[in-house]
Amino acid sequence: NFVQTLQNTPCCPPGWRMYMSTCYQRSSLTNNWKSAKQDCEIKGSHLVILNDEEEERFVHRFGGAVSMWMGLKCCKDSNNSWTCKWVDGSLVLYR
Repeated sequence: NFVQTLQNTPCCPPGWRMYMSTCYQRSSLTNNWKSAKQDCEIKGSHLVILNDEEEERFVHRFGGAVSMWMGLKCCKDSNNSWTCKWVDGSLVLYR
């Protein structure tokens, strides 16, 4: 299961829940990270991006006890250093 978001929408589609100005959906599908990411993209959304502790608490409450994928991707560069970015290309600011 995973959570996906649609940002800056006045109201959420049926089955989605709004927090701040973002819509979230908990999928009933069980996928690996890559499949979950693709499923989100088909729906015009992306895997969840956590911006602060309040959003993280909301996602945990909404997701319940299920495991969820989030939209964080880390890669090693040629110097063996790790670089992490969110699926929308933004840098990780919240730790």
